[in-house]
Amino acid sequence: MISRALRPIPRAVLAAALVLPLAGCSDDDSTSGAGTPSASATDGSEASGPAPETSTAPSATPSVTPATGKKLSVEGVSMRLVKSPDWHVSQFGTTFGATRRLPSGGVMSVLVSDILANPAADTESTAESYAKLEADDRVPVARVADRVVDGVNCFVLEGQTAKERRSVLGAVVGDRFFTVEFTLPVDDPEADAMMDQMSATIDIAG
Repeated sequence: MISRALRPIPRAVLAAALVLPLAGCSDDDSTSGAGTPSASATDGSEASGPAPETSTAPSATPSVTPATGKKLSVEGVSMRLVKSPDWHVSQFGTTFGATRRLPSGGVMSVLVSDILANPAADTESTAESYAKLEADDRVPVARVADRVVDGVNCFVLEGQTAKERRSVLGAVVGDRFFTVEFTLPVDDPEADAMMDQMSATIDIAG
């Protein structure tokens, strides 16, 4: 079971830090948290049990061009942002948060995070606990069908309100529990395309 104290995404802290100082933000520089060598963000210059419902989570298809922007990397997983100078990226331990204002006027946010998993935990039991925690979020999510990403079976949580939708993907791999989360405006084709491009770059350790 996952306690709120151990959830990989410290929402209260991230919410305060990612309150959109979006003007003038850039993804040009590589960043890395002091004391957390396994977590880093780099620019794009270097080489790069299922629930019964059908998942609508972003999927990497041959027609999707993978994102080439800043790489957000923690011990269990890494992912690239769509290349843009408009991302505002913050790090808290082994959690990266990135936000940007879209041409439509809406805001897109991305979270890449991991923590040390309970030694007895597996993806299925962790998915159940995490889904319960996230059911009362501002944009509540519920479990849908699992997805295989980078050869790893991952749980998927999805949900939406009238204005926003969320998609959370996660798994326990080795001794780490990771999550990758997107929050984006509803009915924004450009945001949907960016989510697919970033999802196509997910690289799971182990």
